[in-house]
Amino acid sequence: MDAVFTGDAESAMEAMRQKYLRQGYDEAWIKQWQITIGTRNQLTDEWKSRGVQGKQYGILTAVIHEGAFGMKPSEHRQLKGVEK
Repeated sequence: MDAVFTGDAESAMEAMRQKYLRQGYDEAWIKQWQITIGTRNQLTDEWKSRGVQGKQYGILTAVIHEGAFGMKPSEHRQLKGVEK
């Protein structure tokens, strides 16, 4: 059973790590996922400090996604068969 989120970010990350392990993901993939989450949090904190609000987060995220993957997030979801 997954741990209940108590507001402690470290506990939440460990709960997600355990969930991914149960789903068969290896430690290297999980570590990279954790680094990605940390980097994303640093980036959104920086955006917040510069006054980014509301839908602007989505716009900036979409621009980064398209630069990284060569497609819009909606196109990527469609390719992977993931509904929003």
